[in-house]
Amino acid sequence: MFKFYRLTDSYFKAFLTALACLAFAALQDMSAQEIELRYSEGMMLTWNDDGSDGDNDGAFWAPFIPRGFFAINHTARSNYNSPSLNLFVARALREDSRPLAAPIGYELIWTDSGSDADRDGAFWRPIAPPGYVSLGTVGTVGGRPGLSEILCVRRDLVEVGSYGARVYNDAGSGADANFSAWNVV
Repeated sequence: MFKFYRLTDSYFKAFLTALACLAFAALQDMSAQEIELRYSEGMMLTWNDDGSDGDNDGAFWAPFIPRGFFAINHTARSNYNSPSLNLFVARALREDSRPLAAPIGYELIWTDSGSDADRDGAFWRPIAPPGYVSLGTVGTVGGRPGLSEILCVRRDLVEVGSYGARVYNDAGSGADANFSAWNVV
């Protein structure tokens, strides 16, 4: 069973996580000023199910990252349109407290093998180092993502969240395995 995490704050904005794509929340207090958040400089398509003849449309996006910042999640849509909001990206304000860390690896969750989608996609769960958590999964076209694709957040800066409405399901796609993406609340 996956746990869903979000950064602590009263100003929560849901994105997507674990069983599919990613989650995040804006901070007003910014966890004792250890992390700075900024909106990404746009979004880049990582994979969609176009061509799969699936019952549902789904597209998965990664942030364009400003210099000095890092991605902490990706997101998903239940259509092929570019997201109207950018994702948050983060940077450590105090390196001595190590609020962000690279994952130590990735676990393959799902590939679209058998789906006939125009692009070969895969979803990966970042394996966080001890004391850190991942705020979601990473979608790729092709192979395993690099360890710098997203960063994990120190556990004391997040709180457990829960999943809400489903954003994507590969039903009817013909993929060899099943896959769904959910909102985080």
